[in-house]
Amino acid sequence: MSQRTLQESLVSSFGVRLARVEAFLGLTADSDGEAPQIRAYNEYVDEYLPPFLSACKQLGDSALELGRLLEKAFIAQRSFLFQASQCRRPQTIRPADFDSLLEVQSCIEEISKIRDNRSEFTNHQNMVYEAVQALGWLCVERTPKPAVDSFVEGLDFWGNKIRVKYKTSSLDHIAFVETLKSLLSHLAEYIKDYHLVGVTWNPKGGDVTNYTPGAASPAKAASPAAGGMANVFAGIKSIDQSSGKTAGLKKVTKDMQTWRKDYKPEGATPTPAAPAAAKKPATPVKITKPAVCEERNGNWQIEYQTGPEPLTVSGINMKQQVYIFGCEGATILLEGKAKNIVFDSCKKTKLIFDNAVSSIEIVNCKGVQVQCKGVVPSVAIDKTDGCLVYISWEGREVQFVTSKSSEMNVAFPQGAGSDDYVEKPIPEQFVHKITDDLSISSDVSSLYSH
Repeated sequence: MSQRTLQESLVSSFGVRLARVEAFLGLTADSDGEAPQIRAYNEYVDEYLPPFLSACKQLGDSALELGRLLEKAFIAQRSFLFQASQCRRPQTIRPADFDSLLEVQSCIEEISKIRDNRSEFTNHQNMVYEAVQALGWLCVERTPKPAVDSFVEGLDFWGNKIRVKYKTSSLDHIAFVETLKSLLSHLAEYIKDYHLVGVTWNPKGGDVTNYTPGAASPAKAASPAAGGMANVFAGIKSIDQSSGKTAGLKKVTKDMQTWRKDYKPEGATPTPAAPAAAKKPATPVKITKPAVCEERNGNWQIEYQTGPEPLTVSGINMKQQVYIFGCEGATILLEGKAKNIVFDSCKKTKLIFDNAVSSIEIVNCKGVQVQCKGVVPSVAIDKTDGCLVYISWEGREVQFVTSKSSEMNVAFPQGAGSDDYVEKPIPEQFVHKITDDLSISSDVSSLYSH
């Protein structure tokens, strides 16, 4: 590599890093009033959103509507980021104070409403619903990227179902999965580069209450001296040591350096300034969503239930699926025999049900308890931390399928008619070995041998 090429490469790399610093400090904007983080967002969306919309178009109207709503949410996301690039950060960020955040919230609700467990696109709908919820990072402080990463991982739960169903029959469905995951994965990368500790605001911008969409950027009116880090470096570069510009500067001797122990100022020692009071961390914004318990398209939808008062759903039949989502500290009783049950993204919630024809799926939960009073053939536990499953004596032949989960336990009676339960841990540690025939053998760790 020639010296000139190396210099150009270093300058280009430095320019990228400088743009990120300026984006973080909210210092610069281009001639259109767009800060570096907005230009980067435009480039990201232009590259990764169209392939997903194209995949939706190939699958017909149902998928096309999902694409339209997700695109609408991404447009609202850009509006909020642009407003942030023009304004100072407010003390609290409440969705009700920002039209763009309300628009994102509206898109999430619309996608939730069109989900239909009887539709052939039910997995597609749930996958998009999982993805659009990731836009909640706009209200997350300090660690927004991990919040998005968790939703990227959650996409695989629904995406794998689509892959298995269509891997040999339709590549368009596979493209839907891959382009949506790519869109969300690169959103996480964009956040890492430009919003590492939360949405980047403009410390020299205007007040959010006075913001008008389409208004000129406050940064454009700033003087050249405050035009960003680039001007700082330009100023340093303009100092020419050989031209005599620094000839009049006085040399600082050791006795003038105040940080040294032997420094003795003339007169009284100045009183040190009182340390500035530490800023209190902003209280995280928690959005309370309305509780839902309704029969929708022939299936039961239960969402955002809270509180100790038990919720009882009666009359469930073998043709109905039950989908439980986002509940916290709730107790839910299902009476009847459901086709299958999905217990998704719940915390410290108790679920008690009579019977299920096929399975119960426990996904993205924390500290939950599930009790089957009758029989359920299969229990699937995925991405869950803390789960206790009670099984009846009649249902003891149940099988468990687990992945990426911890602190799983199962409790069952000591015998027929017994009220005494035995609780056993479900293994999460295994020993794998390469055998003589070059296959892999797997055994439960000795930790579970007693």
